[in-house]
Amino acid sequence: MTNNANTSSDFDETTSVHHIVRSTWLSFVFVFGTVGNFLLFAVILRKGRIANVANLFNLNLAVGDLIRIFVFIPVYLVYSAHVEWPPGLGLVGCKVVLMIVQSSLTVSIVTLLFMSMERYQAVVNPLKKQMTIRLARFLVVISWILGFITSIWFSMSLHLVTDRNGRVGCDTRSTQSWITDALLLLIIATQWLPGVVFTAAYIKIILKLRRDSAINPSDVSQSSQNRHRRNLRAARILVIEVVLFLACLYPFYHYSMARAFANGASVAPMSVEGMLVYCLMMTYSLINPFCHILFNSEFRGELVKMNYQLKVFCHLEKNRVSECSHCHRSGWHLHYEETRNNEERTNTIREE
Repeated sequence: MTNNANTSSDFDETTSVHHIVRSTWLSFVFVFGTVGNFLLFAVILRKGRIANVANLFNLNLAVGDLIRIFVFIPVYLVYSAHVEWPPGLGLVGCKVVLMIVQSSLTVSIVTLLFMSMERYQAVVNPLKKQMTIRLARFLVVISWILGFITSIWFSMSLHLVTDRNGRVGCDTRSTQSWITDALLLLIIATQWLPGVVFTAAYIKIILKLRRDSAINPSDVSQSSQNRHRRNLRAARILVIEVVLFLACLYPFYHYSMARAFANGASVAPMSVEGMLVYCLMMTYSLINPFCHILFNSEFRGELVKMNYQLKVFCHLEKNRVSECSHCHRSGWHLHYEETRNNEERTNTIREE
């Protein structure tokens, strides 16, 4: 009797520690992922930059990230606190929540595939026809259709399972082999195959950029040098995103397939390994906005402008320049015009 009591006490203490780790980790992801992705939204939508192909894809990634953050993290934290699936959600909630998560993950990897195609064409074949905004919008719709199809099939393998301790969990278990076989093919087609394709595309992009960087700058025009710098910056951000994508989501995909085919012999969702898998999966929601903050100087500049305008709006700082009366642009327009005119006058005086 004493041994059973000690075992139960140790289990409760370990579960409590795991819950604290999960709560801290996922609360960090929830706060900073929400702020970062909304800032990405604001910068892209602020001046109509959605008409840009790369920005449209970034917006699609941000939508997928926010959906995972708002849907999965609250449910998983309740799951963790009670060490079982929330009774109020039931089987329908089990299927719907994980359908949404699976759909958004598929959208993310398919969107990264389309971004790699756009970058490959822009860097490796710059003289050929580039991806248009109309085609990009069509590809965004395709990414959500693929995500929906994959998630529907994924939901067919989800069931409420009771473990040996009497706790109910939402798990991928199916007694029908055709469902798991079809799910395996869908995951390979929508997640593993795109990963192979965009990895190969970025290898070629990096090789092309390395060859271009070896050319003497005096042998090419200024516009070509500027284009090379833009391509290099965009490729660097996307390569980092791809590497971190594989690091964060490969364990989740491997874990999901193991749960579907292991028939009870795989890692439990509330174990240490399960905690790491789900927390890493959600950490991916931070990558896209933080890569832009760290590596995109134009994005940081827009954040500085937005911060200044917010302070002016809240009357925390006086507007240094008024609105331009004849072109109806913001005060920043006059500020930059004044700075440029001062520089031109200084250069003129030096020449005289």
